[in-house]
Formats: sequence, structure tokens, C-alpha cells
Amino acid sequence: MEELNPTDVPLRRADIEERLRQNLNMTVFGARAMAKAILQVYSRHLIEGNTIELRTVGKFESRIEAARMHHVVNAKGASSMKMTPARRVLRFSPSKKLRERMIRRNKAQNS
Repeated sequence: MEELNPTDVPLRRADIEERLRQNLNMTVFGARAMAKAILQVYSRHLIEGNTIELRTVGKFESRIEAARMHHVVNAKGASSMKMTPARRVLRFSPSKKLRERMIRRNKAQNS
């Protein structure tokens, strides 16, 4: 599979469809359906609070961030406590392979 270059960022669903079509010799409609199905599965999985682990890419983790208390001081000098409610957040942790590839690419670009 071809390497991404900086002009490919951000990667859109249409880009994924095009790569599927070229690399797997698919029709436009087949590639579109496959990309849509994969992204729907990933989205549903994350919304349900599950983790997606792709060995060569990394881990997408949907988890709950705890509620927090904040000390707030307004312009008149009065202070109060404000609570930020718990919420679901998405975290990405790159795989070791991806991290190493990114480091090598950065070194090559900076040389």
C-alpha cells in the first residue's frame, strides 16, 4: 500500500474509498459500501464504550472521564466551586510500530 504524504491530510472517507477501489480492484460502489460499513462498525463500537485495537495503527478507546470540581474566581474576586460533569471521551494510543515509523519519518524530514 502506498505511503501517505502531507497533502493527504486530513484523510476523508472518499480517500479510503479510492484506495480500496485501487488496491483491491473494486468497483466505485463496492468500495463505497465497504468503507461505509467499516466506519459504521467502528463508530458503533466506540459509541457503545468499547475499544478498537488495530495492531499496526494503535488503540482507539472510548471511556468515561470522571467529573471534576473547579475553583472559579470571578472579576469581583468572589470564588466558588463549579462541577464539570462526567463525560465520554475518545483516546488514541499509537502502536509501537506506528510510533517508530513516525519517528523515522520525522528524522528523515529533518535531515
